[in-house]
Amino acid sequence: MEPIRFRVDGNRFVSSLSYANIEIPMMFDTGAVQTVIGLKEFLGNGIDIKDELIKSMRLDGISKATFTSASNNKIEAYPCKINNIKLGGIRLDIFKFYLDISDTIVKPLLGMDFIRHCKFSYLPHEDIKVYLLDKNGYGEYINKEKCSTIFYLDSSRKC
Repeated sequence: MEPIRFRVDGNRFVSSLSYANIEIPMMFDTGAVQTVIGLKEFLGNGIDIKDELIKSMRLDGISKATFTSASNNKIEAYPCKINNIKLGGIRLDIFKFYLDISDTIVKPLLGMDFIRHCKFSYLPHEDIKVYLLDKNGYGEYINKEKCSTIFYLDSSRKC
């Protein structure tokens, strides 16, 4: 399997998640317990469907999680999953993350919930190369908690 490459970008390692014509920069972060993506990354264009989305998740029985960032900010997020995405050019059938509804995070983070199922290599002044080793373990992790599935965002940018 080809590795997912995270390129050096200043003092960060960044790759991109591609979904439904949306490119989301993902930062490799072993200090992040969970993979977190802000709602703004999916919506753009200033269209606000946050209240509608939260109501839908609550009706589906999706529980909100609260995290504290490294900069001591409170992050409120809902567990979600996306089918058929590309991470760093590599296709994944399913990908789990927490949707930051408060848009507290500055950059979307690929956290230890994903990284712990991987082998990765790094040499000074080179990219980080990530290999997904434990697909079964990652699948079990995804199915352990009830998640909301994010569907294709149409041209009006609504779920």
